[in-house]
Amino acid sequence: YSTCTLNLKENEEIVNYAIKNLNVKVEEINIELKDKAKGISKGYDSSLKNTIRVLPNKYQEGFYVAKIIKNNKKTYCILFLFGLYVVCKLIFLKE
Repeated sequence: YSTCTLNLKENEEIVNYAIKNLNVKVEEINIELKDKAKGISKGYDSSLKNTIRVLPNKYQEGFYVAKIIKNNKKTYCILFLFGLYVVCKLIFLKE
């Protein structure tokens, strides 16, 4: 799950709702980025700390990424950084 915003209602609240109601879980994202922070988990499911808030800088705007797993299918959000552009590609894999 990814958005091009750092809005709590569009990010952590949506993912928290999915965790509580849609039988999904969040996995840690292992990616090296200079300007990133953990997702906000205070008051929400503790696994939201595994999400990433990419902070705005002079090259990009801020955005949010969560790696969510549901029903034996993995959904990965892979980030491709091309200068000022960020493209998020979802890949669905059957186990």
